[in-house]
Amino acid sequence: MSSLGCKLSLAMDIPELSVIWVETHRYGNSTLGPEFISQGPSPHFVTRFCLSAIMWAVFNLVFQRLHFRMLRLPPRPSAWEWMFQTCVLRRNPAVVLHNLVKRYGPVMHIRAWSQDLIILSSVAAVEEFYKLHDMEFGARPSSMGRPTLSNALSSLCFPPLATYWKHIHLVLDMTTSQPFEDMSSRGFEWALEAIHRHPEVVQHLCEELERNLELHKPVRESAIAKLPYLQAVVKELFRLHTPCAVSFPHLQSSDEYCRLLGFEVPPRTQVLVNMYSVQRDPVMWVNPDDFDPVRFVARPEVDLLGQQFHLLPFGAGRRQCPGTKLAIQHVQLGLARYYFQRLVDKTSEKTS
Repeated sequence: MSSLGCKLSLAMDIPELSVIWVETHRYGNSTLGPEFISQGPSPHFVTRFCLSAIMWAVFNLVFQRLHFRMLRLPPRPSAWEWMFQTCVLRRNPAVVLHNLVKRYGPVMHIRAWSQDLIILSSVAAVEEFYKLHDMEFGARPSSMGRPTLSNALSSLCFPPLATYWKHIHLVLDMTTSQPFEDMSSRGFEWALEAIHRHPEVVQHLCEELERNLELHKPVRESAIAKLPYLQAVVKELFRLHTPCAVSFPHLQSSDEYCRLLGFEVPPRTQVLVNMYSVQRDPVMWVNPDDFDPVRFVARPEVDLLGQQFHLLPFGAGRRQCPGTKLAIQHVQLGLARYYFQRLVDKTSEKTS
């Protein structure tokens, strides 16, 4: 018989049993009555526990801050400043980001909710990233944009890198029929609007077309090679009016810190290329905000295919847009045919 059973008699009342049960559970002992329970925990136990927890939290916070300082993270602008200018003042996000680059430098660290973002905004930073870290940051965020994109565009933009080029031709066949046509049509209208702001550019275009093409023959794709000024206009269009101001994010595939452009980058960081600022980098461009196609006439070797890191409107590296050549050809041929038709109509009016 247990010690509790020895103490209790069969004649003990029910209320007395209840009192003993309550007392034993209060002190955490299910076998001894209150008169046999040893002394409970020290009255200072809770205080000591709380002090220990506070000291551990403070030590952990100080350690993390010292650790981050030793890591030399990129400059980090305030997220509230970004939200105030874009959401409250309704300013162009690309312009706001461009102004932050002037204050914080070409490599910035932005904390968006729980995600670390590194923004690259200079030609030198982008060149080092693509040459040394393209494979390391070759992944895409798995959930980004999937609910709002069609299946074709989603598989085109966000597949694993290992299967990216394996299925690219199939996806291109799916997208060219409708999505690329819609996007290219809107892009062509935007190109006309941008060019018409510069009448001198329109005049030079028409003069080049009139010199190099026969008025009564349709404009073929092969004729573009004879139109260097037209090619320069298209390059300048994509330089100042890139399809996306910021690239799709490049996700770091490892769970370890890495060194990027002299800074320590936390694991699973996303890197974005600020193409709006890169293509206005004053180190590479004279009068970067001016629309001046002549700058490309003197340098015809500069193309839009992502080989030169100061002009990459469609990205570069392993994640470059696979529709780059298609988009360039569409805009070049569309502009040539549009302004050529204006010449034909003008000539017909004179002869009639």
